[in-house]
Amino acid sequence: MKTSQPSVAESATIPDVVDVLAFARVVDLGSITAAATALRESKGTVSRRVSRLESLLGAALLRRHGRRVEPTDEGRRYREQAGRALDLLGDAAASLRSAQAEPSGVLRVTTPLGIAAPMLSRLLPAFLEKFPAVRVDVVATDAVLSFREHQVDVAFRFAQALPDSTLVAHRLFTLAPVLVASPGYLARRGRPAHPSELGDHDVLAVPVEPALRPRLTRGVEAHELRLRPRVASHDSALLRDLALAGAGITALLPHAAQGPLSTGELVAVLPDWQVDSRVSLYLLHAGGVLPPRVRAFRNHVRSAFIEGNPCPPVAAR
Repeated sequence: MKTSQPSVAESATIPDVVDVLAFARVVDLGSITAAATALRESKGTVSRRVSRLESLLGAALLRRHGRRVEPTDEGRRYREQAGRALDLLGDAAASLRSAQAEPSGVLRVTTPLGIAAPMLSRLLPAFLEKFPAVRVDVVATDAVLSFREHQVDVAFRFAQALPDSTLVAHRLFTLAPVLVASPGYLARRGRPAHPSELGDHDVLAVPVEPALRPRLTRGVEAHELRLRPRVASHDSALLRDLALAGAGITALLPHAAQGPLSTGELVAVLPDWQVDSRVSLYLLHAGGVLPPRVRAFRNHVRSAFIEGNPCPPVAAR
């Protein structure tokens, strides 16, 4: 009995791979502008590609909030499944360009402080066993290192939205920050009962663009934070240490807050409210044809997160 094959007409429902790639870049980079820069296309072209894909699939894939965009539930699922297909296409093209040798050499990886040990201790053993000719150099820092200047192959980065870049980004998992302060600070300044009272407090925060201002939500209630931080810094370890020293209220990711909360050095502030601005951990690497060691590590990491998150929230360092 013959196996039925799809007709040419049915193949018309298969999306253009460039449209899928444009959608993936928008999701990974958090904006149409950043995706257009990475793809070297106009914003209008990228927007039309996404709209064409949504029309073909019959589903809304993105929510647009001014310049910021985020995937719908359908968009997240499609990004994950389509991403695997894009990776396969990239790997097939790379293998045809040249007969690549077995992955070897030094793989330089940078990762934020506080997750290097718990995450890489789960990821690296199987990778090193599978690729014995690869050596790994791990730089654990909260600083954003330059791929070119610091010879970085792969970077793990926490971000609410990634800046414009030609790097390829893979979202691994997303966390919601929690508001915390020391008991001493709250005893001195009082405990806020509503988000509107945060303006009377010393806030320690990561600087954000107005379009990315965080909100606090409680059920159907929502309150946008328009604060002038007493201390603004991209160094999350500094903000945490200042909060521990009683300098003010800050927002920490669960892995950084868990330890001080469990010991009572920090306490939750406005625990009934949730920070709406979620932060994701991304895996980043250069575009184009990747060296075998980088491609192998990327595939290993993505497979690990698809099979089961190897880095649940962990105690702070």
